[in-house]
Amino acid sequence: MALKNAALFGVTLSATCAAQAAPDVAVAWNDGSTQRGVVRGMSSLSPWLFETPPIEIGRDVVLRFARGTLHAVSRAEGSISAINPDSWTVTRTYQLGPASQPEDIAVVSAEVAYVTRAAATHLLRLDLSSGAATEVVDLSGFADPDGVPDLGMMAAFDGRLFVQVRRLASGLAPVPPALLAVVDVATEELVDVDPNSPGTQAIELAGTAPG
Repeated sequence: MALKNAALFGVTLSATCAAQAAPDVAVAWNDGSTQRGVVRGMSSLSPWLFETPPIEIGRDVVLRFARGTLHAVSRAEGSISAINPDSWTVTRTYQLGPASQPEDIAVVSAEVAYVTRAAATHLLRLDLSSGAATEVVDLSGFADPDGVPDLGMMAAFDGRLFVQVRRLASGLAPVPPALLAVVDVATEELVDVDPNSPGTQAIELAGTAPG
């Protein structure tokens, strides 16, 4: 399967078992001939050969690796596929609906992950066992004048969830400042990063909105 002119998204995988059967790196792209997304594992060393067969998934995929599982977030189809890197099989697919436009997933425990969506004002808590999805943490207070905060990528660290707030107006023009909201995972409440100012503050970012 040719990668010429393909837009790739890759993620490094850690060894998940003693046999180290998992590939080093996973890459995803849109296949123009099938109109489907594809994910494959490959070596991180020259000549960088594929080590797994292709798995067909939704289009416009973002890959995230956490707790031994590779998650493929399809923005176009509103789905999240959980892939076992050792067996290279899809173990579960979470269907959020094509209108949901998921942007990213952050796994914070064996049971819980959070999902950002392009047009949503709230984070989505995803129960990884049942598949139940619940809106939590209102981020609309950080939105630009169109009322949508334009949530993007996330990172979890030390009990905190850091969420990109891109503040994109119609036409995708950024409305400064872009922000980084901080969420206390234990309480699912926003953390005020500047208690000396009125209201709940986020971290203000310099430059243009993150992609």
